[in-house]
Amino acid sequence: MPYDGDLIDDAFLMYRDCDGHGAQFGDEWTHSASADPSEISVFGAHRSSDGAETILVVNNSAGALTSPLTLTGIPNSGTAQVWQWTGGAITQLPAGAAIDSGVITATYPPLSMTMYVIK
Repeated sequence: MPYDGDLIDDAFLMYRDCDGHGAQFGDEWTHSASADPSEISVFGAHRSSDGAETILVVNNSAGALTSPLTLTGIPNSGTAQVWQWTGGAITQLPAGAAIDSGVITATYPPLSMTMYVIK
């Protein structure tokens, strides 16, 4: 592969240390699907260490996309913690994301990764 700077490192950090303090993607796969994976990819897992559900949404397109994320079998209200990578450092969105009737609706920046943690 050609050298891509830190992009591969950043992708691994989203899965292995998104918060800079060891928060990791889950270790038990959960079903996840996207209506159009060429635009938005979705990956889900349960984290057995603390019971959190983790969901990574990847916007593969060159434009911002608004999309609902429907959650099944996990808390259908409350707030999810959110970390996002848009090409620079991974940042936490301090307000989190509202879960309303089992749905998170968000706009995903172009070519970005967004990690939701639901406890």
